[in-house]
Amino acid sequence: VSIGTYLALTGPAILVIASLALLFECARPLSGRVGDVLYFFVWVLMVSVAAGAGRVEGVPWENFFDVLGMLFMLNQARGGESFDSLQIGQSTFDPAQSPWVYHGIQWSWSVIQTRLAVALLALPLLLLAWLFFARFDPARIRSGGQHARRHPLAALNRLLKPVTRAVTPLAGVGSGLWRVTLSEVALTFMISPLALVWAAVAAIWAAAAPLATVRSVILPVTFVGIIAAISNLATRDRAAGTTALLYSMPRVQPTWVAARFLAATLTGLGFVLVPLFRILFADPAAAVSLIIGIAFIAAAAVTLGTLTGGSKAFTAIFLLFLYLVMSAPGAPG
Repeated sequence: VSIGTYLALTGPAILVIASLALLFECARPLSGRVGDVLYFFVWVLMVSVAAGAGRVEGVPWENFFDVLGMLFMLNQARGGESFDSLQIGQSTFDPAQSPWVYHGIQWSWSVIQTRLAVALLALPLLLLAWLFFARFDPARIRSGGQHARRHPLAALNRLLKPVTRAVTPLAGVGSGLWRVTLSEVALTFMISPLALVWAAVAAIWAAAAPLATVRSVILPVTFVGIIAAISNLATRDRAAGTTALLYSMPRVQPTWVAARFLAATLTGLGFVLVPLFRILFADPAAAVSLIIGIAFIAAAAVTLGTLTGGSKAFTAIFLLFLYLVMSAPGAPG
């Protein structure tokens, strides 16, 4: 009973997810940061299948794409029972009602058919992975250095490298945590000179524009630049493989999180320095909210960047989503 339940519920998930992982690893367009973001949305789609309106009788089409088995589990729990919904942890407990007993999977040909069909989704994914697989074939592999040289943003950053001389002295200021923090801020702009130009343009624009434009146009555009700059701050060391070298330096590992958080916050404040002063004199409460929002985005960048292990694109997408939620009309806080 245990093995049959395990295979029916998670067997297709194991096969399909393993095939997806191979496909995203073998297909070059999916093996980079863009693939990380797409993989996240693939998981969102797999989870959302459970929201489909499955029927107790018959075979709805959603069951053939229920990779994670959540809809299958819900249909099995509802099969033959009188209730229409299932809640876990959110319903009011009524001790007067009799307990509900789950009697196990109700096996039928439709159950076997749908779970086998879901498992067979792994075959086309494996076929695509096999077609894309180009390792150990120099004729089909383009080196990362060639790709970087052709990337327009990388070329633009190389042209703007002289601009970073303005922030280079920050790397040698102070001592202890303060020195590490300012070094991280300087390194952020040195790696991406476009971010420094973005901050300068936003400052000039905010100094000349009306206050209404600053709040409705300039700040949202500036926050996109902040997200692009700080999403790499907590991920670049692990992505470059220098974490062990960094932790070998004295007093770096104990202050790593604090230094990254302060560096991300200072980087964000550097972007909004002029808009912040404009808003401060007109609406001090809004200025305080802006500082809190930057600190929150900085904390999320450091936390998520550390957990994702070097996925800059995924961190940036999540921070942008977080900012849209925070700035939506009527959003709490």
